[in-house]
Amino acid sequence: VTIIPSAIFVYLVFVNKLSFNVITSEIVYIIGVILLISGGILSQIAFRHIGYVNSDDFWHGRTISKKRTLVTSGPYRFVRHPLALSMIISYAGLLLIFFHPIPLIIYLVCVAFIIFTSFNEESFLKEQFPEYAEYKKRTGMFLPKI
Repeated sequence: VTIIPSAIFVYLVFVNKLSFNVITSEIVYIIGVILLISGGILSQIAFRHIGYVNSDDFWHGRTISKKRTLVTSGPYRFVRHPLALSMIISYAGLLLIFFHPIPLIIYLVCVAFIIFTSFNEESFLKEQFPEYAEYKKRTGMFLPKI
């Protein structure tokens, strides 16, 4: 999922020679860069906590035979899907940097896909881990519970 928007942007800008109107407001551009970097940092932190064993190979499907554990440390203490949240944040940054209808459409499609896959993952995790119901009560899906 992370490479798809980037590949589309590269194609549109370099191959198709489409010029995006970069917002003239420096503050919006700076906020976009901050969101892009923050999302990248969050994804690295989240992936380090989840580890390779618990991650899924998106392109080849979920392998049920993997020995998994329920990760509730690091950013997973606060939200159940920090990797998905990191993608939403990064894509929002890209949207602010390349403000144009095409990136907006890409952003909305990606966010819908991220939310859809997160709900599917929740179903899988409920089946794999009986303790997931308790974990779900104390953490938010994408935003921390207050």
